[in-house]
Order: sequence, then structure tokens, then C-alpha cells
Amino acid sequence: MLELNDKLFINHGRTRVCHEHPSDSSLVVKTPFSDDEKGYLSNANEYKAYYNLIGHHPRLSCISHCRGYIETNRGKGLLCESIRDYNGTISKSIWDIILYKEDCNLDYIIQVTADFCEYLQSHDIFIFDINLKN
Repeated sequence: MLELNDKLFINHGRTRVCHEHPSDSSLVVKTPFSDDEKGYLSNANEYKAYYNLIGHHPRLSCISHCRGYIETNRGKGLLCESIRDYNGTISKSIWDIILYKEDCNLDYIIQVTADFCEYLQSHDIFIFDINLKN
């Protein structure tokens, strides 16, 4: 069983908490809030959507790949690749960049987001949960 603790906390959404894997910083573990059924359902939906996506686009390099489920002290977690910046730090969400970064370049964010959305559309790619916090 994988032991997660508060030092490994990255962020959280409405139903899940994301932790850095304790022995492999290239991975994250998404666990539900204290055995919340919605969190387990979110993991199941993400895993299913991931495999549908990979079935149609097997060589995608622009997404976090899922590695399956893992038992943790905080419930059954979904193991995924960590998204990191060029300097190796865990990437911030668009939400966090806009809200907390003083030198936020909104024009750049809008352009990158538009390019990303065009890429998704042109390759007929559907995202599991696209929002500013992901």
C-alpha cells in the first residue's frame, strides 16, 4: 500500500486530491476525498476517457498518461504522469497563474489556450475535464 501524506499534497478539485508519488516524482496519485463515492467515480470516468482517447490516438505526447489504479492509505488512487514545467517544477494551473502570479501575461495565456483548443479540435480529441484548474 502506498503511503501518502500532507507533504506530498499538490492540489485538489471538487471530488479528488492530487499528491506527488512518494518515490517517483514523475507520477501523481489522485484520490477521492475521504472515501467519497464521487471521487471514485471521477477516477473511473477519467480512466475510461483516457483509454478511449488512447484507443483513437495512441501516440499522444501532450497529455498526462494514466498508469492505472494503486491502493493508498487514502483510498484507491489513480496513478498518472506528473505535468511539469521546463525547470522541473509541477506546473501551475491556468487558474493559479491568473489568480496568484503578479507578472501574468494574459495575452500569452489566451494564445496558448487557443492553440491548444485548435489542436484538440483538429485531431478530434475530447478532454475528460477541461477547466482552468486542470
